[in-house]
Amino acid sequence: MGMMTFEPLISPALWTAVAALAVPLVAWYAWSRPREMGRARWAAIIGLMGLGLAGVLLILLNPTWVDELPPPAGKPRLTILVDSSGSMGAADVPGGQTRYQAAVRRAAEVVEALGGQFEIQTRVFSETISPAEVAELADRRPEAQVTDLGAAIASVVGEDHPAGQAVVLFSDGNHNAGGGVAPVLAAVRMARAMAAPVYCQTLGGAAEVRDLSVQLGAPQEVVFAGQRVSIEVWLTHQGLSGGRTSVALYGDGQELSRREVILPPDGPAHVRFEVSRAEKGLARYEIKADAIPGEATAGNNTAVFLLRTVDEPIRILLLEGKPYWDGKFLMRTLAGDPLAELDCVVRMTDKRFVRQTISSRPPGATRPAATSTAGTDAGPAATQPVREQKWTVLTDSAEVLAKPESLRQYQIVVLGRDAEVFLTDPAVSNLRDWVAREGGALLCFRGAPMAQVTGRLASMLPVEWTSGRESRFHVRLTELGREMRWLPGADAQPPAELAELPTLATVAQIERTKPLATVLATAVFADGQRDTPVVTWQPYGTGRTVVIEGAGMWRWAFLPPDQQAHDALYGTLWHSILRWMVSGSGLLPGENLAIRGEKVLFSTLEPAMATLRVRDWSKVQPPMVELTAEGQQPAQRFTPVALKDEPGTYRVVFGKLPPGRYRARMIDASGGAAGETLFDVASSLQEQLDVRARPELMARIAEGSGGAVLEEASPGEIAKRFREYMAVNRPPQVRRVTAWDRWWVLLGLFGVWGTTWALRRSGGLI
Repeated sequence: MGMMTFEPLISPALWTAVAALAVPLVAWYAWSRPREMGRARWAAIIGLMGLGLAGVLLILLNPTWVDELPPPAGKPRLTILVDSSGSMGAADVPGGQTRYQAAVRRAAEVVEALGGQFEIQTRVFSETISPAEVAELADRRPEAQVTDLGAAIASVVGEDHPAGQAVVLFSDGNHNAGGGVAPVLAAVRMARAMAAPVYCQTLGGAAEVRDLSVQLGAPQEVVFAGQRVSIEVWLTHQGLSGGRTSVALYGDGQELSRREVILPPDGPAHVRFEVSRAEKGLARYEIKADAIPGEATAGNNTAVFLLRTVDEPIRILLLEGKPYWDGKFLMRTLAGDPLAELDCVVRMTDKRFVRQTISSRPPGATRPAATSTAGTDAGPAATQPVREQKWTVLTDSAEVLAKPESLRQYQIVVLGRDAEVFLTDPAVSNLRDWVAREGGALLCFRGAPMAQVTGRLASMLPVEWTSGRESRFHVRLTELGREMRWLPGADAQPPAELAELPTLATVAQIERTKPLATVLATAVFADGQRDTPVVTWQPYGTGRTVVIEGAGMWRWAFLPPDQQAHDALYGTLWHSILRWMVSGSGLLPGENLAIRGEKVLFSTLEPAMATLRVRDWSKVQPPMVELTAEGQQPAQRFTPVALKDEPGTYRVVFGKLPPGRYRARMIDASGGAAGETLFDVASSLQEQLDVRARPELMARIAEGSGGAVLEEASPGEIAKRFREYMAVNRPPQVRRVTAWDRWWVLLGLFGVWGTTWALRRSGGLI
């Protein structure tokens, strides 16, 4: 039913002023009637003038008919989203129910009570979303590995609904899909734009789980055939202090060793196993801890260790422009590595360079009679390589890097400070070809290797320097650095040892990092700044280049009494860096092509990948790669894809794989195996290990979409909230029709004024 409203064409104050002025004027005019004018005629004139004036004032008030339009056909749409991810299985809802059971019960109540008012649709979601009837929800189990709130919301608010729409979200808010909360907030903005408020109820609380996790100091190692190597195992735990478990080492399907462990209250427990292989090749070991009653899952009680045995040492060339303490302690540390063979060249004067060669022979090898032995590593002589050293004097630094064939015998070249004397133009050209084509690793271990790094050498390195004043800093690993697992327990928690060690010093400041560079550690200055890279690397052809900033690291190997607890860290760090540089992606001694898994353990949520490297990539075509799952047939074959920016490097993408053990082999033209790598795929355990509800994220979803956080999630509360939203954001639509905008109204008004004029003229007033 319509109603009349007034929407003045001028401001009310101005209209009132006009009316207040017009009425007295008409009254004054009516009072001054001419004597010759008859009363009847004068009354008619004044009446018509008053009527005409009233008509004008009425038009200025703009009288308008307002008719309410009928609402859009159909019912408003209400979408109920029920989270079915693994964390919804936590039984921390009052009454002993799981979060999922509570969500299903409340969804059923809403459907039953509001089915007559809304067009209701129910959806169940985790990493994907699918329609489901309410009666079917109780038969499902919350077992999914991912919660993707953003995709769930975006999938149901993409279209406008004329009668209005809303979303009811039952979840614990434990979003863990890729991209963080950014995709969730983007979906919330879409919901607001589509006038689809999201009403959220957070199920669950700050639940904590009891869990034991097996982690390795390093998931893979390279050693001589017959050499013993330690597997450092760390048992991290939560809620299990004082518990007991048994940790076993398995190889080739058999138990090799076992340790009994009591979990300490103040940190992870440490276990060490020793293994060795008599033959060259790749071996897989498994470390497994027995489950403890009450654990959330035993899926992370197992870790995999890969041991790659070689019969040739890793050869390292260390170049120093002057004798420095840093160079002396690094040489001593590298010389103590049983797998390393070291050539160290130090410039003493302009024409005198001392070359010290420390070589290794595999365990059990016969020592030549004419060679002297400097010493042997600790351990049984039968399982440790024999160390030998010799000294020579050079008079020309150019001969160190002058010949490409002399570089091919090395896997790592280490540049110290003031190395200009070694880095002639031919030497730098040879270095570039050696890194790019031979898969070598170039390490600048004290920042810039020369005063001005320019030209071809600068193009190889991951950073650019600028001059500055000396500054001192501590070192802190980045998240990617902790993933390298250079230090025991570094993946479980950020190691505090580095921050407690003596500071390093630098004069040259890093101006920028290259686009392909990866920062593994940053500087922590006295003012708290920590953005300056300290350890940076980038791929270069088939090899890699690494820069470590800072002088004074030798003090980490010569600590005062109050820091003796960290005495082994210096050697551990360099040992780990050495293994990472040669085993992560490069070619090992004697290898012309190799395949390496990107990880030892992949999740079912990520694509499994491997990297294939070819030494003489301009002449050798990469072979096919065959993937075999343990206990499954047949094998699948994949074609390696060349990486545009890394000549000689190929990527093999196997895609997302089901849990299991896998072997990837390179197949040569004759069909035989040319090299292999092993990796495992396991289900993601994040939903089982992190079950904390996140009401703060649910509140952001509700507020950002125009919805609200539900207290009880009762049907009445939902209906009330939606009516309030519609009243504000979608009020009833009306049609406004101007009441005076008609031809006959205007004609009548002109007639009144015309008649008034005619009467006045006939009366002699005009």
